[in-house]
Amino acid sequence: MKKGLITILIIVAIVALLAIPKLGLFGGGEKKQQAGAGSPPPNQQSLEVDAIIVQPSVFDRKLVVTGTILANESIEIKTETSGKILRTWEVGVAPFDVALVEGKLFVSNWGGRRPEAGDRAVGLAGQGMTMRIDELTTAAKEGSISMIHLDGGETRELVTGRHASALAVHPTGKWVVCACAADDYLAVMDTAKEEIVEKIWPKKTPADLFGAAPSAVTFSADGEKLYVC
Repeated sequence: MKKGLITILIIVAIVALLAIPKLGLFGGGEKKQQAGAGSPPPNQQSLEVDAIIVQPSVFDRKLVVTGTILANESIEIKTETSGKILRTWEVGVAPFDVALVEGKLFVSNWGGRRPEAGDRAVGLAGQGMTMRIDELTTAAKEGSISMIHLDGGETRELVTGRHASALAVHPTGKWVVCACAADDYLAVMDTAKEEIVEKIWPKKTPADLFGAAPSAVTFSADGEKLYVC
C-alpha cells in the first residue's frame, strides 16, 4: 500500500514539474510573450521594398554635340527642351568627340584637317567629303583637334595622331587629352596655350608591339589618374 502511494506521488510530482513552465506560474511565459512583442512570427519572412531616391539637379537648356560623321562636318549646339539648332561651325573631317572648357570647344576629328588646294593625296571620306590620305594605305593620313572660341574668336586646328577619337578634360580644365587610336598614343593639349604639350604612350613597355589602339579616356575625380581603354 505504501509503495503504491509513493509511486502515485512521484508521478504527480513529475507531471506538476512539466506543467509549471507552460502555465507560467513564475512569470516565464509573460517574459517570453513580452520578448516576442513587435517581432514577426517565426515563419513569416521580411518584406522587401524597392525605393528610388530623388535628388534635385540643374536642368541645362544647352547641349553640345558633334555633327554626323558623313557629309555634315560640323558641330551643333541644341537646346534640350526644343532641339532647335542655335549655331554650327565647320571643323575637320569626321568629328568624333567634343569637350567644352571655359568658353572653348575642343573637337576631335577622325579624318584630320580638310584637304586644301595643292594636297596631292586626297581620298573620299563619306558622302561628298574628302580627306588627306596616306598614299600607300589610302587611310586617313592624320587626325586633328579643332578649337572654337564661343565668343567669336578665331577657330584653330591642331594636327594629332591618326584616328583622333575620345577626349577627356582634366578636372582643373587645364588639359584636354585626345586618344589617337591608329598611332598608339595620347595627345595632351594645354587649353590655355592651345597647343599639344605632350605625347603619352599607353604601352606597358616601350618594346611592346604596335596595337594598343587607345580609343577611350577619362580622368579620376581628383585628376590624379588617367584611365585609358
